[in-house]
Amino acid sequence: MATIDTPKASTAFNGPAQTHGFEFRINGAHTPYLELHMQPGQAFVGEAGTLMGQSDSVKMKSKLGDGSNSGFLSSLFRSVMRKIGGENFFINQYVNMASDKVGKLSLAAALPGEIVAIDIAEHGNRIVAQRGSFLAAEQGAQLGSKMKLSLFGLISNSVVMQEIKGEAWTFLNAPGNVQCIELDAGEVYKTDARCLVAASDSVKLGMGLSGGLLTMVTGGEGAFVAKAEGPGTIWVGSKPFETKQALGPKR
Repeated sequence: MATIDTPKASTAFNGPAQTHGFEFRINGAHTPYLELHMQPGQAFVGEAGTLMGQSDSVKMKSKLGDGSNSGFLSSLFRSVMRKIGGENFFINQYVNMASDKVGKLSLAAALPGEIVAIDIAEHGNRIVAQRGSFLAAEQGAQLGSKMKLSLFGLISNSVVMQEIKGEAWTFLNAPGNVQCIELDAGEVYKTDARCLVAASDSVKLGMGLSGGLLTMVTGGEGAFVAKAEGPGTIWVGSKPFETKQALGPKR
């Protein structure tokens, strides 16, 4: 098991070869915001209500679904799935209309905590994430939801988790601070299920007992904990997602 450094507050990622030509910066320590530098013609989608600012060349349009140019019924279905996944029915699409200059877009975190940048292509082109954690993604990411009809889902209050697919970068917002952990094949890591921010496609999620009978009653962690079995990557937050409404309403 290894802990991996990920882009955090007040750091920049300037590797356009790895980010399909764009650059980003995550600023702020307590209530962070995401700053995207968009190439001409480049497009992103962002959660409704998170816009902080944009260049004049960047145009915003509210759309159904995940911002893809699919038919009405397909977009409507994706909107319903996003709503089930804890997000808004509509999503905002941002396109840099300039032909010769970089456009800037800033999106604010919906709640105090951290913004986590994930290259989905490095994790089997698919991750699952907690309900309500989505902030933004490159145009082309497929956004939906995935049923977790297991004890994990029932105990974590995440019977339905978000599913994000594609060769794209996505940005999640989680309460508290976030730790990125790389699991070897067969390696198991236990955590409070409500603190699990996201997991890569190869990780098997399940539940286990928090300890013996006395520990389950007096340990303060409940009877069950989440079990993540590698290989793959998980992102774990220091605050349970159920506290996010207490930390601050979504914008």
